Amino acid sequence: MKNSVIPETWTSRLEDYKRHLVDLRDNEYHGSSRRQDREAQFVRQVGIIDSVVQQVLDRFNETMLGNTGSIEFRSPHDDGRGGIVSLWLLSWPCQMAASRRIEGMLGPGSDPPPVLEDTGDQSIDPIIVRAFMPKDSELGGLHGHICGGRYSINSMWPLNLVTHADAERQMMVIWVIAEGELHRCTFEFAHAPMSLLPEVS
Repeated sequence: MKNSVIPETWTSRLEDYKRHLVDLRDNEYHGSSRRQDREAQFVRQVGIIDSVVQQVLDRFNETMLGNTGSIEFRSPHDDGRGGIVSLWLLSWPCQMAASRRIEGMLGPGSDPPPVLEDTGDQSIDPIIVRAFMPKDSELGGLHGHICGGRYSINSMWPLNLVTHADAERQMMVIWVIAEGELHRCTFEFAHAPMSLLPEVS
């Protein structure tokens, strides 16, 4: 392993994480402490990473979905719970035609409902990349993070960018999020998962 070539992108990500730790140490988001200023910083972060997310999803669509999908961007808005959120959605015909399994993994009603309000109860959400900053009293409320449709501590990443080069280093994170979301779609469909991919349906 000592002779392995480690991509520069990997080693540079230490700088990204250092910015995250500085935020935690100083109780700020890129120097902003007031909620209003932190929300403005979050909007700026979304603006920096937007083109990168769309580029990755476009390549994901081409590679995994046979170029059958379409990307929708939803700019930062109130999440309805006192936080702020921005969404990138990748939908494709196979996903839109799929019906959610109703029996649940652990019995009827055991699977969580769709994330998006405009996804029907019996339908499957598209691939979701979500940037969010929850209200101050919730975990992560200090600053922005990026994740899939749902989040847990080990499936969200700090959104701490200064330059476009910083955003480009998040490409591998965005791809991992998209592939995880595709797996979530497969889990929710369950009945005939092969039909989610145009190439193997």
